[in-house]
Amino acid sequence: MKDGSIVEGYVFDRRLPATLAGSAVRVIPAKERSKRTISYADMRLWPLPGAIPAAGKSFEAWMKKYREKKAAGEKGIGIEAEKLD
Repeated sequence: MKDGSIVEGYVFDRRLPATLAGSAVRVIPAKERSKRTISYADMRLWPLPGAIPAAGKSFEAWMKKYREKKAAGEKGIGIEAEKLD
């Protein structure tokens, strides 16, 4: 952050209106249970470094894997989603 603090957590929403002034991310900090909104103007580093656990976990990606397993004749496949690490 611009104030020197570091926020680690799960980004679950981005708000991208027409101007940068209104842009923000919504985060659940790693050591808290509450949700927090952080303005882009308050951030020093974006995008966040490191892996994004939800990357590649879209519904389309899940359906592709499901169809591949079904076509291969795999049994016991269900509609339950995978865990997000």
